[in-house]
Order: sequence, then C-alpha cells, then structure tokens
Amino acid sequence: DDDSMFGKASALIVAVGTVADDAPPQKGTSFQTWLFGYELPDTLMVITATNVVFVTSQKKGTILETAKLPGDAIPFEVLKRTKDENHNADLFAKAVQAIAGSNDGKTIGVVAKDRFDGKFITEWKSAIEKSGKKFDEVDISGGIATLMAVKDEDELRSVRLAGKLCSIYMKDYFVPEMSDILDEDRKVKHSKLSRDMEDALLDGKSKKIKYPQEITPDLADWAYPPIVQSGGKYDLRFSAESNNETLEEGAIICLLGIRYKSYYANIGRTYLINPDKDQEKNYRFLLELQKYVISNLKDGITCKEAYGKAVAYIESKRPDLKDVFLKNCGFGIGVEFRDMHYTLSPKSNKVLKAGMTINVVIGFQGIQDETNKKKKSYSLILSDTVKINGGNEAPQIFTDVSKDPNEAFMYLVSSWKDAQVGSLDV
Repeated sequence: DDDSMFGKASALIVAVGTVADDAPPQKGTSFQTWLFGYELPDTLMVITATNVVFVTSQKKGTILETAKLPGDAIPFEVLKRTKDENHNADLFAKAVQAIAGSNDGKTIGVVAKDRFDGKFITEWKSAIEKSGKKFDEVDISGGIATLMAVKDEDELRSVRLAGKLCSIYMKDYFVPEMSDILDEDRKVKHSKLSRDMEDALLDGKSKKIKYPQEITPDLADWAYPPIVQSGGKYDLRFSAESNNETLEEGAIICLLGIRYKSYYANIGRTYLINPDKDQEKNYRFLLELQKYVISNLKDGITCKEAYGKAVAYIESKRPDLKDVFLKNCGFGIGVEFRDMHYTLSPKSNKVLKAGMTINVVIGFQGIQDETNKKKKSYSLILSDTVKINGGNEAPQIFTDVSKDPNEAFMYLVSSWKDAQVGSLDV
C-alpha cells in the first residue's frame, strides 16, 4: 500500500533468468521462493496497478496457474512461451504494454543488483528496446526486503527448525568431535572437520545425529560449508573457508548455517581451550554484550539504533575492545541467508518489527595476545538466530546451544607439563 516502498514506480518488474553456480544469491529468486515456494528461472513477473502478468514456460506456467498469490483478489495472467520465437516476442510485447498502461507508465521498479543472463533475459531486454518506450528505473530491492521481513507462522516454523538443525550439528557433532580430537591429540585439519560435518547432513547417515520427528533431513542443506578456525588465523566473515591447518587449542570458532524448507538459520560459537585470564574476561564480556544486544531487539527499534546501543555499551564497559568490534551486529535472515537491507549497522534506518528473524552476530576480530608470541592475536564470536516479538516480550532464540563459560571453557590435562596422559575436562 505504501508506494514509497517502491520508489513510486508505475509497475514492478522481477525478471529472473539464469545465473552461474558460483553467483551470489539474487533477490528476484528469493522473492519467487517467498511467493510460491519455488525458484522459477526464465520467468518474468510484471506487477501493475491492476494485475500481475507472468511470461514463462509451459510447465512453470501450469505451476503458477495453480498457485495462490498472497491476497487472492489480485487478478493475474500467465503467458506461456513455446518454441515459436514470434509467439514469444508477442508475449514480451504484451508485458511491455501492461507496464505502459499502469499508472503513468513512466517508471519501472527493478531489482538493481540482480545479475541474470541467458537467452530469456536477452529477449526481454530486446522487447523493451523494440517497443520504443523509455522507462525510468528505480530500485525496489528495499521494498521487497520489507515485504519478506515479517514472517508468518509457517515461515517461522521453518526458521525455527533450521535453527534446531544448527543446534544439533553444533552440540551433537562439532563439540564432541572437537573434544575427541583434542583429547586424543589427533592432527585433524579444519577443512577435514568442516567436510565431515558437511557430508553428515548431505548423506544423512551420520550415527552422531538423531533427528527429531518434526524434521525431514532431505529438506535441509547447508547455507555455506561449515567454518572451523583455530590457531591464530581467523576470518569472521561467512564467506570464509576452513583452512588446511590442524585444529589446536586456544580460541576455536565454529560457524554453521542451515537452510530448511527454503528458510535459513545460523549459529556461531567460540570455545576456549586452556584460556588465560584475559581470554576468559573477554569471552565473558562478549556473552554479556550479546545478551544486551538481543534484549534491545524490540518492535520499533531501527537497525542503526540497535548497533549504536552496542557500541555505546562497549564504550562504557570495555573501550579497549571498541577497535576490534565487528562493523555490524548481524542481519535479517529468512528466505535469504543475509538480507543486507536489515543489517544491524550504522547505515541502516530499517525498522525492526515483530515477526522478523535476525541472525545476531557479535564478534571481536584480532584481539592482541601479548602472552602468546606464536599466535599474537585471537578472535571471538557468538551468533544466534532470534525472532523479534511484540511489545516488551523478549526475543525468542531459535539456536539453543549453551554459551555459558562452564561449557565454553575447556581445560586439557595434556597441556600440563607434568602430565603423561592427555584427557579433557569439560
């Protein structure tokens, strides 16, 4: 209803073609998934003031004809392509006419950063050029983000179950495996541990994992390969890779993101093996800060305000950590792993609402360690997927793995010089 969400566009265009396998996620594809539960490549959607027009293949057209759009009062027309190029050109011409006849027909809303290619997109661009019509363009990415941000009960269930899977793999796979590796003094590469976790979900045969009845493992996939880091080299971005160095004591970080029924959740934990007093102190503050940030995520607060409160808290309690604090406190998560429009950072004025889900990420990158000449620095991170509630109700955390120091601090007997046999006390 609020045309300012879409830059006062006369019509909205979501044109989805093909992308390379290694291309970043495209918002147009996410919008399709949100609307229909499917990704529909080589499909054009034109939303006008009075109706919705689709141009797509015969098979996908049949799927769309049986779909129920949000707000069933919206009339929509499905134009099905064939192998006849003249017929297909006529369909695109009809779509252009629908745009020109919507409101003043001068401004189209597009997803500016989407980068699709292929024959379908080429033909669509050609149809606009051949029409001789000139349209101004405005970016509607932020408006689509707002539409998708507040989740209904089915969506929240999928995010919750994705969060439960993240928790299961952290608690029942990573932590016991990490403990055994250290306890037995085995040399296991970060990349090997990551790959084994990845395979456990993909083949569904791991004896370590017991799935609750409400979860169908076949509907789950990784958001990114599990990230495992230790030994003084840390990259707290979700695009980071687990390197080929071996797991070792100190600060051990694990980040896991899982997609379930098209919806994402994420978890991140830091475990400190034989921590010194400064490491323990900094972790306890990290946990304190994360609890504070989550407590502020209430209906009506802006992303910018949430981040500002975090920075002010650091300045008042631990100003020595301000320079190593991450540049944001997380982001919106759901049908997209990362909704950049809802990043908890100084740049976003987006307002958080009840029913939104946020991947809260609190981290310190590169804390100097004066006592360790070999590693020189370490990093700490905690990440949880939370749902914002209404009124003064506290946010609900969907990722349930203890962050208590009693669980996060571990002490290896084998590291004591007078010990002959290694074991792990947790």
